[in-house]
Amino acid sequence: MSNYKEKRAIRVLIASEYQFMRQSLKLLLERAGIEVVGVTAGGLKAVDGATRLDPDVILLDMGMNELNGLAALSIIKTKQPKIDVFVFGSDENNFYWDRARELGATSFTPKDVDPHELFTAIGEILSKMGRCLEARPKTGLQDPNPR
Repeated sequence: MSNYKEKRAIRVLIASEYQFMRQSLKLLLERAGIEVVGVTAGGLKAVDGATRLDPDVILLDMGMNELNGLAALSIIKTKQPKIDVFVFGSDENNFYWDRARELGATSFTPKDVDPHELFTAIGEILSKMGRCLEARPKTGLQDPNPR
């Protein structure tokens, strides 16, 4: 039973208010061999999904309706502290990044991140979890740091 987490596919929940962002991330991750267990547009649904869908990683938009990213992050890390949460947003204000770090966010990324950087960042988190990205995106993207 203790090996279940090590053997199952990486499970990701995507939470963003922008449909284009949600669908683009979903496509990129699925083509990289990562299981997307949920895609949601609101902070409350992200909190619900964190518990109900049991993701390993959440990609969490800072600016969402119903419940903003900081509030959602706080609840998620209180209820599910082992989930790695990547926070992304368009605000350059360091207050939000500093507060997200205090609340337990794993990584901080601007919304206009290069897909290669996102792929690399997720790979680093998975590596810390003892997993690796065996598949590479089929979209022509290359891992900028091939091994």
